Amino acid sequence: MRLEKYIKEELNTNYIYDVAKILQRDCKQIIKEVKRAGDFLYRGTTEKKFDGLISKPITPRKNRKAAYISNKLHTMMDDVLYQIFGWAPRSEGLFCGNRGITQSFGNKVHLVFPIGNFKYIWNNVDDLWNDFFDTKHDPYYDDEDEAPSELVDELEKYKDKNLYKCLDPKRFNDRMECIVNCKSYYLVVNNEGTRDTLLKVF
Repeated sequence: MRLEKYIKEELNTNYIYDVAKILQRDCKQIIKEVKRAGDFLYRGTTEKKFDGLISKPITPRKNRKAAYISNKLHTMMDDVLYQIFGWAPRSEGLFCGNRGITQSFGNKVHLVFPIGNFKYIWNNVDDLWNDFFDTKHDPYYDDEDEAPSELVDELEKYKDKNLYKCLDPKRFNDRMECIVNCKSYYLVVNNEGTRDTLLKVF
C-alpha cells in the first residue's frame, strides 16, 4: 500500500507535526472548515487501528443498519433525506458531532478528518433518537406508510452548508450532530495538545 508506506517510512506518526503534514496533504476540505471554526469534527468510537497519533485510513460502512429504530423508520428517514440532499445519510453516513459530544463519550472521542472531498449534513441535535423520537414521539411509526409531517419537518432542519457553524466551539453546549459521506477518513488522538498544535499549524 503506497499510502501506508509513505506514512511509515517518511513520516513519524508519533510526532504531531508529521501528522499535520499527512492531514494537510489528504484532508483539505475539512481543514478549511476547521480553520474557519477554530475547532474540529469529533466521533465517539472504540476504533483501535492507530499508528501513533493517527489511524490508518478507515473506510466507513455504506449499508449501516439501524441500532435503535425499526428498519421501516430507518428507510423512511433515508427516503426523506435522499429527496432533500441526494444521498442516504442514515445508511451511508459516518455519524460525528461537534466537541459537545465529549460530554457523552468522554475519552472515547477522536478527531475526524474525512479524506478528500466529502458531503455532509448537520443539525442542532445531540442525537435524533434522543432529541426527537425517544422524548417526543412514538419512535416506530409502524402504522404509517409515509413519513409523518412532524418527522419531515424535523429532517428538513438538517443543513448541507457552512459546516464551520456546526464546529464552532462557542456552541459547545448545543451538541451538534453531523453525518459525513466520505470514501475514507482518519481518526486523530484527541487531547488539548493535539488540538492546539493542529490549529496553529493549519
